Amino acid sequence: MNLQILRALTAAIGICSACASGSLTPTMPAGPREETLVSVQNSTAIDGAPEAVFDLVTTARFWPQWHPATTGVSGVTERPYLLGDRIIEAGRIGKGEFQVTWQVAEHVRGRRIVLQAEGSPVRIAYSFNPRGNLTEFTRELKYHVEDLKSISTDPNEVNRLMRAQSEQAVKQLKTLVEKILRAEKIEPQ
Repeated sequence: MNLQILRALTAAIGICSACASGSLTPTMPAGPREETLVSVQNSTAIDGAPEAVFDLVTTARFWPQWHPATTGVSGVTERPYLLGDRIIEAGRIGKGEFQVTWQVAEHVRGRRIVLQAEGSPVRIAYSFNPRGNLTEFTRELKYHVEDLKSISTDPNEVNRLMRAQSEQAVKQLKTLVEKILRAEKIEPQ
């Protein structure tokens, strides 16, 4: 066996062993585009069990009701999405209209979802953490300012709009999910 290949395999096994033992966190080196991703993170406590909250949040037909940028959706919209599903979103941010196809890149039922924009590094991650009778919901959006020049040529304005809409979205999502869960609650007779 080639000595270089043997060394590479030995190093890989050592890294895998360190990762498995918890002594090393696996990371991939970030490329120049990865380093320039802007992260917008919003959290809220939603009154409901994680699985029920998860099912509503991951049903795309509700997006236009809670996200101020979303004007329409198609694809998988009538049920909670699953790994590999695609959702096409049309919307408006500032003066810029957009259409994006999201693919579910990560799916852990009741805990986490990652939506990856096809052909772009833009991604959205949702996490659901139980807190007694509540679910702590966190939404993280990662994007490149330079990819959103149709919104504004001013990067500060792009970031301001993205942050404002994300904050509004999470507030509206909390209201919508809690309203649906209250309406569906069956009281004992």
